[in-house]
Amino acid sequence: PLDLMKEILSTFCWEGARICVPFLGSGKTILAAEELKMTAFGWEKSAIFKEGYIVAADRMFGNPSLELQELLK
Repeated sequence: PLDLMKEILSTFCWEGARICVPFLGSGKTILAAEELKMTAFGWEKSAIFKEGYIVAADRMFGNPSLELQELLK
């Protein structure tokens, strides 16, 4: 859950931290980092997870930018 990831990140990281997420999965860590004013980056091999992240980002931030969509292809 997003709230759990925010709790973990706020416990072990600070605002402005850069976080590497080697297995993005549904992207909850990146979304949590964004809410906490941290920068997260990573990769995911599965196209299904990438599409799920685009949907989650769309819900959270409105339409994801074209640049984000291109990065997730």
